[in-house]
Amino acid sequence: MSKGHALSRDALIRTLTAYRGITTEHGEGDGTTLVDSNLKDNALIAPTSIPEKTILIMTGDARGEDKGATDFDNSDGKITLQGNGFSHQIKAGTIFRILNISSIEIDVANINTNIGTPTDNADLATLFARANKIVLPTHAHVLLVVHDTSVALDADLDEALRDWMLDLGYEVTVADPADVAADLDVDAFDFIVISGSCLVGDAGNLANLRTADAPLLCHSAAIAESALFLGAAAGSEAAQTQIEIINNSPAWLIEQALGDLTVTALAAIQTLETEAANAIVIGEEATGTGTDLVIIKLPQGEQDDGDPTYAPFYDRYFNGVADYTNANAVWKALMAGFLHHMLHEKRFGEGTVQLKRSYQEKIPDSDFSLAAIDTALTANPPSADAANSIVDLDQRVNLSYVLRSLWVNVTSFGDGTQMTFQLWVLLNGSVVSVDSVVVSALGIQNLMDIFGLQEVHADGIWITAIVDVGSTGACSGTYRYAEARK
Repeated sequence: MSKGHALSRDALIRTLTAYRGITTEHGEGDGTTLVDSNLKDNALIAPTSIPEKTILIMTGDARGEDKGATDFDNSDGKITLQGNGFSHQIKAGTIFRILNISSIEIDVANINTNIGTPTDNADLATLFARANKIVLPTHAHVLLVVHDTSVALDADLDEALRDWMLDLGYEVTVADPADVAADLDVDAFDFIVISGSCLVGDAGNLANLRTADAPLLCHSAAIAESALFLGAAAGSEAAQTQIEIINNSPAWLIEQALGDLTVTALAAIQTLETEAANAIVIGEEATGTGTDLVIIKLPQGEQDDGDPTYAPFYDRYFNGVADYTNANAVWKALMAGFLHHMLHEKRFGEGTVQLKRSYQEKIPDSDFSLAAIDTALTANPPSADAANSIVDLDQRVNLSYVLRSLWVNVTSFGDGTQMTFQLWVLLNGSVVSVDSVVVSALGIQNLMDIFGLQEVHADGIWITAIVDVGSTGACSGTYRYAEARK
């Protein structure tokens, strides 16, 4: 019984041992290092694999002790140990083993690093920092983005907006663009509000809010135009006292009368010169020209005119009334209903609009009809000639595509005798031609006939056609594709 146990123990030790050696010189007197020059470029154990393994001392004053290795110097064979090291100096001639197990001390230290301390509240790198800055209670949680949290917040644009939302019962996290660009989990919030204090220089750090998994309200004209593409051109701050509600179809405007609504004489209004192509105008300056927009909406699923274009999963809004110190009670009541609408959109619409990361079929099919196919492309996709483009699924920030089917009826080669179909996809960020097939018979071809593929999966998919002679080749047909959010 005992012999079998001993054999099992020896087999276990052999299995766990990555290296067995003898120190060649004294380590530090405090027991924090040991040195074995035979470890330099050792074929039995890679230098990069030594850190975070366990070192077991077999002889000497520290016999039986084990510590985690935190560093290895391949130039001299020196191993640095976790924390205070061993209880005694590891002298030359000490037998030791490097074990294939992670040190408990190192694991605990890594865990402690990730947890942090209760006072952490700055960079969100630890769990305590996230708990202190992103508390997610049962009620709604709002991210308020201001220009700079390192200085005093703007009283009218930042503090008043924050305090008003707190009074409404929301949990509010205040962050600045640097936080958003770094390690802030923007998808953790019920909705996002961008303060009017944000400037055009903040746009680069806020660009990823375009793909945030939450409804978004922007009070800054500069950011709406440059980072979020709610507007086709930014405006400026105005001093109008009224807006006109010109579209009351959104839920948050139901039962609100059309017509002029006084905000207050002191409330500065930020304007947009023009809205994005797919945006809906909700309100504009009642005393303005009708082109300086103060409230617009980019609906879920509409592209934002950016490059690359992005269709948001939730509605995005621009609200030009940024001054919540001077905005009157009527306006605040209307906006309170609007915030509740944003919350409901997130919490009750998420599961019913679509499954977020499964492929969704685009119905109906996409039809095409080309009657002037010529002999060459003046530019490769995504800028290929419209006269030669059959399938045109451009790259978008967080979408991937599947081309499900393609039917092409080749009706004319023009003055030539054949038509060449070319398949392009996005590979490592570049548009690449991956197949080119010559068709020399008129009639109907499908995806399998042309490229031998049942489906095409890629982040961008294009199919172009050219003829061998002339400029009057013709084909028509239809294709079906699906898209999924990444």
